[in-house]
Amino acid sequence: MKRLLVLGCACVLALALSATAGAAGVKLNFYKATVSQDVYRDLLAKGTDIAGATQVAKGVRLELVLTRAQVRALKEQGVGVSTS
Repeated sequence: MKRLLVLGCACVLALALSATAGAAGVKLNFYKATVSQDVYRDLLAKGTDIAGATQVAKGVRLELVLTRAQVRALKEQGVGVSTS
């Protein structure tokens, strides 16, 4: 019985924390970009959230999950990011 109570409290705490993150105004959106193989490797090394990658004639077509700040940073680096 005590284990169930602890598990229940842990679940409630996890839900409360996830709701707080959403309320903090962090919004993620889907974007696409075509980049060179080198830029692709760099984004992977930086931990960018890449949902998909496809080799195309002009490089690598990426499907990305980004915040607005991440989009701005990529555009400043010369990466052409567009909405999906």
